[in-house]
Amino acid sequence: MKLIVFAKHLKSLSIPELVKKGRYFGVDGYDYPVRPGYAVNPENAVTALPELARALRAEGLDLPMCTGDHTLLDPADPFAERLMGLLAENGVGLLKPGTWRYRPEMDYRATVDGARRCLDGWAKLAEKYGVAVCLQTHSGPWLGCNAAGLMDMIGGFDPRRIGAYLDCGHLAISGEDFFMACNIVGAHFRILGVKDMKKVWVERDGKRSVQRTVAPVGKGVVDFRDVFANVARVGFDGPVTIHVEYNATLPSLLRATRRDAGVYRGMMAEARGTARAEN
Repeated sequence: MKLIVFAKHLKSLSIPELVKKGRYFGVDGYDYPVRPGYAVNPENAVTALPELARALRAEGLDLPMCTGDHTLLDPADPFAERLMGLLAENGVGLLKPGTWRYRPEMDYRATVDGARRCLDGWAKLAEKYGVAVCLQTHSGPWLGCNAAGLMDMIGGFDPRRIGAYLDCGHLAISGEDFFMACNIVGAHFRILGVKDMKKVWVERDGKRSVQRTVAPVGKGVVDFRDVFANVARVGFDGPVTIHVEYNATLPSLLRATRRDAGVYRGMMAEARGTARAEN
């Protein structure tokens, strides 16, 4: 497994700075968001994505996956095929596109059917370019809020083309046991997202509501030792992408990313040792 950082919180860093910080974090590379405002974005991706991939690999780091913008849902979007081609040319094997939102007025089955029609187009692009498209489990009013819901969308597609991105934080918030999620998605399991999460009450304009928030490792509801034990048990060998979205300033984000990477590495090594002993 490669331990990588989802660079969502590193939007202000240039490509050389990202490379330097990758070494500081002690990780294997990045999951980079190709989104407006980032060092690699839809406007400059044709030159910036190869630059990022080259710079990382020159320092022994990798770019195994990229994340698209939230609105990147339609495979007929002209940027969708351009991005898939760029990923293939630069040895990036996995893409997470956007996430389908669900609203109370929608018919669930009709909405899933519409998403599956889009996924049929993504599967064709995945076959053409050899880049797997993976959907994330995302708690809240989103299709695929847990593994069971995700399989409504991706079930029946070739796992080599359409995969599952199990986010253990969102799964814990959704209330789905991680060992069950692994078995539900089976061969579709291609990416593991790691972050701790909790629910908190917030008050705005005199109204109280529940908000899902990312927390430092060990301060939320995720049992990471259980997560990594089950990952080892099912033989998962894809990228493990770290999410750090709970500090306000860049210096604190950088320190938190380095700290979290060390914690996750320790738990991954422990799980591998336990799995070998059991075998």
